[in-house]
Amino acid sequence: MSYATSCENLYTYSFTITVQGASASVTNGDHLHTLSVKLDGVLPTEDQFTIHVMPDRAACAEGSCTTGQIGFTDNDINSLSAWYPSGTQPGTKIFSITSRTRVSVIEITYNRPMQAPGWLIEVDDVEKIRETMNHGDASVPNPVTYTYDVS
Repeated sequence: MSYATSCENLYTYSFTITVQGASASVTNGDHLHTLSVKLDGVLPTEDQFTIHVMPDRAACAEGSCTTGQIGFTDNDINSLSAWYPSGTQPGTKIFSITSRTRVSVIEITYNRPMQAPGWLIEVDDVEKIRETMNHGDASVPNPVTYTYDVS
């Protein structure tokens, strides 16, 4: 039985690009290198994720990747997933996470600030955060974690 069918009360947290990361504008650039997502300090299990746009640059790189694995969902904080800019245009829903409990804080760890987009984060289709800028063009720190208050 999947996570989504094993309980009645689920909260869905969806992540839609509002602004691409700064690295998307570089010739032959890449975009959105995500290492992990935490809900109130806890890594969700793989079955809590719904991937709406599969990583097209690298499904799983670094860390302890295995064939068919999605790096940022695998509970290994050293593996990552990466998308090219063409698949992550503003308005594109990238992934959703379900949780049995309400979440107050979401932490997303990216490879670099320049690979972190601006997000629209919704909880059960209700807007909680709408970023109008990305996180700048810096290449350090590497990695970097941003915190989103969705309470």
